[in-house]
Parts: sequence; C-alpha cells; structure tokens
Amino acid sequence: MSSAKLRSQTRTAWADFWSHGASRSDHRFRDAGTAGVLREHWNNVFATRFVPGANVSVLDAACGEGALLRAARDCAEAVEDVSLDLHCTDIAPAAVRAAAASVGDDLPVAPIVADGAALPYADESFDCVVSQFGLEYAGLDAFADAARVTAQTGAFSALVHRGGGAIEVECRANLVLLDAVRDAGLLRSLERLSSLAARQAAGKVAPAALERAAERFQASAEAVGEALRAAQPGAARTLIERLWRDCSTAAARVGLYGVGELEAWLAAHATELDAYAHRMRSMIEAACDEAEMAEIARGLDAFGLTSVVIGEVRASDGAPALAWSVTASVDAG
Repeated sequence: MSSAKLRSQTRTAWADFWSHGASRSDHRFRDAGTAGVLREHWNNVFATRFVPGANVSVLDAACGEGALLRAARDCAEAVEDVSLDLHCTDIAPAAVRAAAASVGDDLPVAPIVADGAALPYADESFDCVVSQFGLEYAGLDAFADAARVTAQTGAFSALVHRGGGAIEVECRANLVLLDAVRDAGLLRSLERLSSLAARQAAGKVAPAALERAAERFQASAEAVGEALRAAQPGAARTLIERLWRDCSTAAARVGLYGVGELEAWLAAHATELDAYAHRMRSMIEAACDEAEMAEIARGLDAFGLTSVVIGEVRASDGAPALAWSVTASVDAG
C-alpha cells in the first residue's frame, strides 16, 4: 500500500471516529491518575502565559475534542482580568465543531478545519500555540509551521507521542487483539453461517454444509476467546469482548434474522474494527524517537524559537513515559 493511500485511510478513520462522537470515552485516558498528570502539565504551561490583565490569543492545533481549550479556559478563570482569544484547528470537521462547543457559550472559539502542517494563519498570529498528541500525525514539518504562527513574545508547547512509551505500548497491544479478530475470521465466518442458514431454509443447501459453517464459526470464536484471555484490560478488549459475545449469540439464533439484517450489522462492525486498527497504526507511526525530537527542535529553531526544551511526562516515578514534552520560545538572552 502506498504511503499516500495509507495517509488517506488514516485520515478517513479519524474523521469517522470524530463524526460518530467527538467526546467518545475510548479516546480519553480512563486512568484518573494519568488524566491528572496531563492536567497538571497544562496548568503549569498556561500559568506562565496567563497573568492578571493579559489578553492572550491561544491556538489549539490538531485539537481533537478540545481538551486544551477547556484547560486554558479553566486556568484563566483563576486569574484576575484575563481575556482569552481562542482558536482551534483539526483535520476533522466534527472535531473542531465539538472542540469549540465544549468550551461553552460564554467564551467563543474560532474553529477552522485545517491540516496541521499547513496552518491557515499569518506569521506570529498567536501568543500561545499548544498541541496534545496531534501535530505529529501531520508530520514533523507541522511543528515548524506551529512555530511560524507563534508570536515572538509568545511560546509553543506540545505533548508528543513517544516511541516506546506507555501509549504506544497500549496501541500495539490493542492492534494485536484487533488483528487476532481479523485473522480468526470471526465476522466472515458468521456472515457465511448466516448466508447458508438462509439458503438452507429455502432448501438450497444441504444440512451438512450448515453444520460445517457452524463448526468454522465456533473455531473462530474460540480463537478470539483465547486472544481475549491474553489481552490486558482496556478499550479494545471491552469492544472485542462485547462483539465476541454478540456474535456468539447471533450464531445461536442465526435462523431468526431476516435476509441481509445480520449481514448489515456485520458490515458495520467490520468497518468499525478496520478504522480502529488504522487509528492504532497511525498512533504507532506518529510516535517519535529521540532523533525525530531533535528534528522537531531544529524546525522550531528555524522559525526563531531558539529556546527549546524537550522533556518527558510520566504518570508516576518509575512508570514508562507517557509523552515527550516540548516547550519553545524566543531566547530572551
């Protein structure tokens, strides 16, 4: 598959994800401790920019569901007489709509659908440019473009997927489970069973053929069950476990469904699983190693943000890194 086709499929997968519910819980950190660490990180970032009486323009680039817009709003509420001018971009129209709406009616947001590597703003447009697990999907050049739209008196901050980090490890585990379902042929075997059941009821297939199809489905279901037993708890396991149970129930009642009814249900789930796998692969592909972070730093420097600090964010001492952290501004010295 060409890289252009893969990028197109990945973009479609994320756009479909957001269009079916931009605040879906399976995209958020379910662990309260992890969510708290990220919240504290951004509280510290915004605290350096939000001072009494300031008027701060903020861009959340590759905004997703707008977590950073809400974090900026909440931080500003604790500072006297701060005025925020909020903007957000994302490649998915549903994402920017949901992000803007999530902030509330009292604080307007200007949403624009845009590629993170081609931000539709003039140079030095924003005092504070931020991104959380977003720009890296658009490629390393996206960070240089974020630097371009950052004001000389402003700052850029981002959290970036880390190669070998906790999030990538989870994505790889999710992908193993999703691939196990595909390789086991769970949905295909149930579709075949459903088709033969309809034909057998019409007297067009011998009972033995239906029995063989039922055996093949049972083998597929057992393979998925084995993969589930080996999987760690998480969003992918919850999704597959529910699908596995539903497929087993459907197989036991296969003769009760109308022609095409079960097939449509299976097609919808096949599309969902395929999109999920594309998202996991894109997250793994987007994860950056040390060399790529050095390239990001050079891109920021090239647009004048010469004071670049790259660090790591961890959920707790000794835990695997959640992300790279990047902060950049003009060197006052």
